[in-house]
Amino acid sequence: MVTGGLIFLGGVSFNLGTLSYGEFIGFVSLVGMLMLPARFLSWGVGMYQRASAAGERTFYILDTTDAVMNPENPVTPTDFQGGVEFDHVYFSYSGDKYILKDVSLKVKPGQIVALLGGTGSGKTSLVNLIPRFYDVDSDPSVTVGDRTYRVRPDGCVTVDGKEYRVENDRVVIEGESIPVDYPGAISIDGIDIRLYPLDDLRRFVGMVHQDPFLFSATVRENIAFACPGASMEEVVSAAKAAMIHDFILTLDHGYESEIGERGVTLSGGQKQRIAIARALLANPKILILDDSTSSVDAKTEMLIQKALENLMRGRTTFIITHRLSTVRNADHIVMMERGRIVEQGSHDELIRRGGLYASIHATLGEMRLAAEVSSPEAREPKLQGGAS
Repeated sequence: MVTGGLIFLGGVSFNLGTLSYGEFIGFVSLVGMLMLPARFLSWGVGMYQRASAAGERTFYILDTTDAVMNPENPVTPTDFQGGVEFDHVYFSYSGDKYILKDVSLKVKPGQIVALLGGTGSGKTSLVNLIPRFYDVDSDPSVTVGDRTYRVRPDGCVTVDGKEYRVENDRVVIEGESIPVDYPGAISIDGIDIRLYPLDDLRRFVGMVHQDPFLFSATVRENIAFACPGASMEEVVSAAKAAMIHDFILTLDHGYESEIGERGVTLSGGQKQRIAIARALLANPKILILDDSTSSVDAKTEMLIQKALENLMRGRTTFIITHRLSTVRNADHIVMMERGRIVEQGSHDELIRRGGLYASIHATLGEMRLAAEVSSPEAREPKLQGGAS
């Protein structure tokens, strides 16, 4: 519209004789040349406005102080065994509602621990505390209903605008005596994890997630990410133990094949096994598996289970799972509900108690039996010997 208006104005001036023919042609040419910079200017203004909004959020993140810091006087581990203990641990993300409440759990080196519970029970939050992705709460607090209130250093707590004083580890609020929750700690081999250097702590803890993160790089680079100085022989050995070596050899460039952003060219099971190979190469003392065999077919699950057996051997392992076979093979089973441990023990112990785990185990067993009975193969009579 602007271009048309300028050309119309030039045409009128030409007709009135105020512009010569050559001046008119030059005028039209200059108008055309002006439009491209004008479009770029308009595009630049729009980009600046979008970048300003994104930049504000980006600089906010960059300026945020990391809540998890290296200790001032770190303890360097000399003989890391992998024994983990949760001692009356409380944790909240926002500070006003506990995700984990008074969690106590002791795991011996090399034990396999299965964590069970519904969505929001605190399983993932619990294991994320081990490598210090978050720190346990460090201030005493009082829980009133669903809300948590911090006790200040002066021994007082503010609830709904009113001040209350703590006496004998309790506080009386509207006639109700409520105990004060004191924060606990997580220790590995008897040492508080907040005393370990972060690099050392996270080097000894390996994780395999339900949706593993892979980089836009080669297969070899993704496996070696946990151990950049690893040789090709070590990478291949880890891939073999993870049951992914044979598949890698079928790729056009083998271990040097690009797998795309987040492993877009691979299936879910293939990504899982590459993540397992990465964890094997890192050789952690403590292993965290977050439902690593969900959403895969039976054949792939068998390969992953075999790879996981190789990975778990000799390592303290925390498994978040809903599979009955995995739970039965665990040394210790932990049932969680609303941030608390409601039951823990071995499979046989929990079955004998007849509590929540026994109820879930019986329900899952009935569902599996019903599925087998309803399948056509199960309904067909099995012939024993020859036909009569």
